[in-house]
Amino acid sequence: MELKDLEDKKQVDILQAKIVSFLDEETIASGAKVQRAIIEDSSGQAILKIWNEQIGEFSEGDEIVIQKGYSYLFKDEMVVSSGKFGTLKKL
Repeated sequence: MELKDLEDKKQVDILQAKIVSFLDEETIASGAKVQRAIIEDSSGQAILKIWNEQIGEFSEGDEIVIQKGYSYLFKDEMVVSSGKFGTLKKL
């Protein structure tokens, strides 16, 4: 799957991309921490959400793979996350 294939409110079986840059980090109402990053592949860019203990594990330029993740549109931006049951790993 490529970034151009992501759809609103859909499962992401497997996606490989590169981290371009990091955006904000915040603590949400539930107490969970989340950091946003811009990722890209040859088809485009999207926002990656990195959760809790995985914050700090990745660097700009890292190739990552998401398996069984989730994608959705938020403020006209495609967002992808490992979600509750998926995985996010560095290649």
